[in-house]
Amino acid sequence: MRKSAFFLAFMLLTSFGFAQSKMPFTSSKPFNKGNIFINLGYEKQPASCQRGEAPKICFSECYGFTDWCMAGIYADYGKGNSFYGVGNSYWCQYRNNYIAYGIQAKMHPITLLLPGFYFLDVYILLRAGMHHYICSVISEEGVDPFQESVSGSLKNDISPYISGGWGIAINPWKYFGIFYERTYNTLNDFYEESANSLKHHLYHRFGINVRFGGPKKWQK
Repeated sequence: MRKSAFFLAFMLLTSFGFAQSKMPFTSSKPFNKGNIFINLGYEKQPASCQRGEAPKICFSECYGFTDWCMAGIYADYGKGNSFYGVGNSYWCQYRNNYIAYGIQAKMHPITLLLPGFYFLDVYILLRAGMHHYICSVISEEGVDPFQESVSGSLKNDISPYISGGWGIAINPWKYFGIFYERTYNTLNDFYEESANSLKHHLYHRFGINVRFGGPKKWQK
């Protein structure tokens, strides 16, 4: 957490430095208000989490109600194969499908202070939605003495959840950029250990963002 706080503070100070030096990363109109942002990304957990969840392809769309507040929708999907076995008497290969969707909101402190500055965007985000875990058996052999395929690790699940964290976007152009997000959520699973539960909820997301709208050439 200390490293994250230091990183955010450094990027905020850097952005103010850019603005004060009169670099050409400003527009004559607010950067977010009245515009639509689309993010296409890839989300995964760090290897140290060992949660077992497959990486996801992510899509989100937001509308700028003000220059510092945006809201919209998101959807994520990922899949992967896993193996479960009990000694030499039973084994099963199955496919995991992860689907998440809901609504989200983002707060942008830099654009609140510098409405026309777009090169660096640091924001706080909050998501609320539904998470579906869907399992389908690919192949199996033997008889499971614990019936895990019905009531254990292979059980389908639907859970409401909340996710929050921070993100940073670099926008070399007003209509296109890249982003990174670090978030935590409230989901639980059978890999979780109480002593290390927080790190099991950590996700990294990165990708590209596309913006529609903004100042016209004659308005600059």
